[in-house]
Amino acid sequence: MQVYDFTIKTRLRRTLSAMTAIYCLATVCWPFLCTVAVVALAHMLWLGVMLAGILTMCFAVASLLFWNITYGRLRKYYRFLDNAETGDRRDIAVTFNGESDCVQRYGLTFKRFDVTDMNGGQLLVLVEHSVETPFVNGAKYLFTCAGDMLIAYKKL
Repeated sequence: MQVYDFTIKTRLRRTLSAMTAIYCLATVCWPFLCTVAVVALAHMLWLGVMLAGILTMCFAVASLLFWNITYGRLRKYYRFLDNAETGDRRDIAVTFNGESDCVQRYGLTFKRFDVTDMNGGQLLVLVEHSVETPFVNGAKYLFTCAGDMLIAYKKL
Protein backbone atom coordinates (compact mmCIF):
# COMPACT_ATOMS: atom_id res chain seq x y z
CA MET A 1 0.00 0.00 0.00
CA GLN A 2 1.39 3.40 -0.98
CA VAL A 3 1.85 5.88 1.86
CA TYR A 4 1.94 9.04 -0.30
CA ASP A 5 -0.07 10.02 -3.35
CA PHE A 6 2.56 11.17 -5.84
CA THR A 7 -0.07 12.18 -8.41
CA ILE A 8 -0.70 15.42 -6.50
CA LYS A 9 2.75 16.67 -7.52
CA THR A 10 1.29 17.89 -10.82
CA ARG A 11 -1.44 19.86 -9.03
CA LEU A 12 1.10 21.27 -6.58
CA ARG A 13 3.37 22.34 -9.44
CA ARG A 14 0.44 24.11 -11.18
CA THR A 15 -0.60 25.79 -7.94
CA LEU A 16 2.94 26.98 -7.27
CA SER A 17 3.21 28.36 -10.82
CA ALA A 18 -0.10 30.21 -10.47
CA MET A 19 0.96 31.65 -7.12
CA THR A 20 4.22 32.87 -8.63
CA ALA A 21 2.37 34.50 -11.55
CA ILE A 22 -0.05 36.25 -9.17
CA TYR A 23 2.83 37.51 -7.06
CA CYS A 24 4.64 38.82 -10.17
CA LEU A 25 1.46 40.63 -11.21
CA ALA A 26 1.16 42.15 -7.73
CA THR A 27 4.80 43.24 -7.90
CA VAL A 28 4.13 45.02 -11.19
CA CYS A 29 0.92 46.66 -9.85
CA TRP A 30 2.47 47.89 -6.61
CA PRO A 31 4.60 50.72 -8.12
CA PHE A 32 1.66 51.69 -10.31
CA LEU A 33 -0.60 52.07 -7.27
CA CYS A 34 2.03 54.09 -5.43
CA THR A 35 2.43 56.39 -8.44
CA VAL A 36 -1.32 56.83 -8.74
CA ALA A 37 -1.53 57.70 -5.04
CA VAL A 38 1.15 60.38 -5.34
CA VAL A 39 -0.19 61.85 -8.63
CA ALA A 40 -3.84 61.82 -7.53
CA LEU A 41 -2.96 63.67 -4.36
CA ALA A 42 -0.45 66.06 -5.95
CA HIS A 43 -2.00 69.04 -4.19
CA MET A 44 -1.39 67.25 -0.87
CA LEU A 45 2.00 65.69 -1.52
CA TRP A 46 2.57 64.58 2.07
CA LEU A 47 -0.67 62.60 2.02
CA GLY A 48 0.25 60.94 -1.30
CA VAL A 49 3.70 60.00 -0.03
CA MET A 50 2.22 58.69 3.21
CA LEU A 51 -0.33 56.61 1.27
CA ALA A 52 2.47 55.25 -0.95
CA GLY A 53 4.41 54.35 2.21
CA ILE A 54 1.41 52.56 3.67
CA LEU A 55 0.94 50.64 0.40
CA THR A 56 4.63 49.70 0.47
CA MET A 57 4.38 48.45 4.06
CA CYS A 58 1.25 46.41 3.25
CA PHE A 59 2.97 44.94 0.19
CA ALA A 60 6.07 44.03 2.22
CA VAL A 61 4.03 42.34 4.98
CA ALA A 62 1.85 40.50 2.44
CA SER A 63 4.98 39.35 0.58
CA LEU A 64 6.58 38.08 3.75
CA LEU A 65 3.46 36.17 4.76
CA PHE A 66 2.95 34.81 1.25
CA TRP A 67 6.50 33.54 0.69
CA ASN A 68 7.08 32.18 4.19
CA ILE A 69 3.70 30.68 4.93
CA THR A 70 1.55 29.88 1.92
CA TYR A 71 4.10 29.43 -0.85
CA GLY A 72 6.81 28.12 1.46
CA ARG A 73 4.75 25.29 2.91
CA LEU A 74 3.53 24.11 -0.49
CA ARG A 75 7.06 24.27 -1.89
CA LYS A 76 8.48 22.26 1.03
CA TYR A 77 5.83 19.57 0.64
CA TYR A 78 6.41 19.44 -3.14
CA ARG A 79 10.17 19.06 -2.65
CA PHE A 80 9.60 16.33 -0.06
CA LEU A 81 7.32 14.38 -2.43
CA ASP A 82 9.82 14.80 -5.26
CA ASN A 83 12.70 13.55 -3.09
CA ALA A 84 10.64 10.63 -1.79
CA GLU A 85 9.56 9.60 -5.29
CA THR A 86 12.98 9.84 -6.91
CA GLY A 87 15.06 8.65 -3.94
CA ASP A 88 17.01 5.40 -3.83
CA ARG A 89 14.44 2.79 -2.80
CA ARG A 90 15.02 -0.41 -0.89
CA ASP A 91 12.75 -3.09 0.52
CA ILE A 92 13.14 -4.16 4.14
CA ALA A 93 11.28 -6.90 6.04
CA VAL A 94 10.64 -5.53 9.53
CA THR A 95 8.80 -6.12 12.77
CA PHE A 96 6.92 -3.04 13.97
CA ASN A 97 7.84 -2.03 17.54
CA GLY A 98 5.80 1.14 17.98
CA GLU A 99 5.67 4.84 17.32
CA SER A 100 8.33 7.11 18.71
CA ASP A 101 8.35 10.91 18.96
CA CYS A 102 8.03 13.42 16.10
CA VAL A 103 10.98 14.93 14.26
CA GLN A 104 11.38 17.93 11.93
CA ARG A 105 12.90 17.46 8.48
CA TYR A 106 12.58 19.35 5.20
CA GLY A 107 10.49 21.92 7.06
CA LEU A 108 7.84 19.26 7.78
CA THR A 109 6.92 17.20 10.84
CA PHE A 110 7.35 13.43 10.70
CA LYS A 111 6.27 10.59 12.96
CA ARG A 112 9.13 8.25 13.76
CA PHE A 113 8.50 4.51 13.90
CA ASP A 114 10.77 2.04 15.69
CA VAL A 115 11.19 -1.19 13.74
CA THR A 116 13.47 -4.21 13.88
CA ASP A 117 14.68 -5.69 10.62
CA MET A 118 14.88 -9.45 10.11
CA ASN A 119 18.59 -9.43 11.05
CA GLY A 120 17.80 -7.94 14.45
CA GLY A 121 18.98 -4.40 13.68
CA GLN A 122 17.03 -1.45 15.02
CA LEU A 123 15.79 1.12 12.47
CA LEU A 124 13.88 4.38 12.64
CA VAL A 125 11.47 5.00 9.76
CA LEU A 126 9.82 8.38 9.11
CA VAL A 127 6.27 9.09 7.90
CA GLU A 128 4.77 12.57 7.41
CA HIS A 129 2.58 13.30 10.46
CA SER A 130 -0.69 13.79 8.54
CA VAL A 131 -0.56 10.30 7.00
CA GLU A 132 -2.57 7.61 8.77
CA THR A 133 -0.69 4.31 9.17
CA PRO A 134 -2.50 1.33 10.73
CA PHE A 135 0.53 -0.53 12.05
CA VAL A 136 0.18 -3.14 14.83
CA ASN A 137 2.92 -3.70 17.40
CA GLY A 138 4.73 -6.98 16.81
CA ALA A 139 3.36 -7.44 13.28
CA LYS A 140 5.69 -8.11 10.37
CA TYR A 141 5.72 -5.80 7.33
CA LEU A 142 7.62 -5.33 4.11
CA PHE A 143 8.61 -1.66 4.01
CA THR A 144 9.72 0.16 0.87
CA CYS A 145 11.88 3.08 1.96
CA ALA A 146 13.64 5.97 0.24
CA GLY A 147 16.44 6.68 2.67
CA ASP A 148 14.68 6.58 6.04
CA MET A 149 11.30 7.67 4.59
CA LEU A 150 8.57 5.05 4.38
CA ILE A 151 7.08 5.05 0.86
CA ALA A 152 5.01 1.87 0.81
CA TYR A 153 4.28 -1.12 3.03
CA LYS A 154 2.71 -4.54 2.88
CA LYS A 155 1.78 -6.82 5.76
CA LEU A 156 3.60 -10.17 5.70
